[in-house]
Amino acid sequence: MPSRIYLPEDPEVVNSNTILKHILKKKYDWVIDVNLVFITVRESRTDIDYNEIVLDGVIKVDKDWYENQWREYNYSLPIPDPNDDRDVVLGELLGGELAMKFNSECRKAITLSLKRQIQGLFWSSLVVRTEEVKKEDMTESIRRILREETRPLKVMRRTHLIGYEITRLLSKVYKDERICEIYDDTDMFVRVVTEAVVENLYFNTFYMMDDTSEEWEKSVDFIYDFIKDSYGKKLKDYYNKMCGKRVEIDESKSQKSKKVKCSECGWSWKLSEGGHDPYTCHKCGNINSKSELTEKCWPGYTQKGMKTMFGKRYPNCVKKTKK
Repeated sequence: MPSRIYLPEDPEVVNSNTILKHILKKKYDWVIDVNLVFITVRESRTDIDYNEIVLDGVIKVDKDWYENQWREYNYSLPIPDPNDDRDVVLGELLGGELAMKFNSECRKAITLSLKRQIQGLFWSSLVVRTEEVKKEDMTESIRRILREETRPLKVMRRTHLIGYEITRLLSKVYKDERICEIYDDTDMFVRVVTEAVVENLYFNTFYMMDDTSEEWEKSVDFIYDFIKDSYGKKLKDYYNKMCGKRVEIDESKSQKSKKVKCSECGWSWKLSEGGHDPYTCHKCGNINSKSELTEKCWPGYTQKGMKTMFGKRYPNCVKKTKK
């Protein structure tokens, strides 16, 4: 079978982690955390409709539950500490009806994430880690369930659309160096792209949701956090790649337009007009230092000599006075 492996930074793994973690933690109180590292998709050479999905990563479970499960399925063996002794995989702890139900929940999550039907799903090689969990009382349990019920599930089940929308925007809308003229820095660019994603998702997918409702407000908060955590670095790298060369060119032009003022005779000239030795005064022959660079004053101001700041010489710009 030909295989395709999705890596931790791929949207398929990021989305699967989010959905799988939410579904399993809601279904099973012994699941603390899930962190998928790789997803392998194996497709049949003869049957295009047949595929197998292999999940690799770590699942963190309640320590008491782990010990009970080990005694049930490996009662004749001492209980190993999965955090120190050796790697214990989930397949050593689940069996029978529980394994079938767990497989069903995993299949539901991966189907939502990858948007494809799954014929074979293998999760038994997930490495187990344990953690002691403070048992919550009934009041806290009810509060937790109510909090989970108010989570934006409609959006959480469609996180792949966020990745699709970002890819579309970068290839169709923010595709040239004009973004460098419009957006000042990476933070502004990420914020604008996020706002565009929220708007497009609402009008294309979630238009049946009241945009003044608490549900949509929570959905927007989730989208913002999801983009920041999953795509923030990618968007900043994209901006820097598009605008980095332009910044270097602008700085080079700015440097050439600056002027040098002779500290001896006061004569000034543009740095670009100084020839091979741009800091030597062509009038009196004085050799000036780079600290003698001058810049044009702002509109409404005029230069009155020079001043020294941080070891460098700058124009002393003062406001023009009306006579």
